[in-house]
Amino acid sequence: MKRILAATSALAFVLSAALPAIADRAEDAVMARQGLMNLNSFNLGGLAAMAKGEVPYDAAQATVFATNLNQLSHLEILVLFPIDTDNEAMPGKTRALKALWADPAAVEEKIAAWRQATETLAAEAGGGLDSVKAGLGALGKTCNGCHESFRQPN
Repeated sequence: MKRILAATSALAFVLSAALPAIADRAEDAVMARQGLMNLNSFNLGGLAAMAKGEVPYDAAQATVFATNLNQLSHLEILVLFPIDTDNEAMPGKTRALKALWADPAAVEEKIAAWRQATETLAAEAGGGLDSVKAGLGALGKTCNGCHESFRQPN
């Protein structure tokens, strides 16, 4: 009985020491995925400014923005979404809904659609403003599809 009590106490001590590290890891993951979204936003913003006529279309720069988006889409994004990093577990720190973890196949499908849209955009962005506009429309649908399903509205 004393051995069980000692083992349980030791385990409790180890777990209590590990909890701050686990919490920090969750916050790091949320910060990293928000950073990814900021990088996406930056590159999308450059393309959107061209599409809206706010800046002149520049084939080379459009290709850079689109290529960056494509490369970002090929990160192993799910590592940024550990369990219990949703808006209920971390209120005020994230808008990710618990639904994100409920249907992994749906999440994978949305990531695949996003990747395909960025690949198409990267291949065509240097081909003219109409290509950028079309690519942005298709990419926007993939972004909205994921955000509507798995992100708390503002």
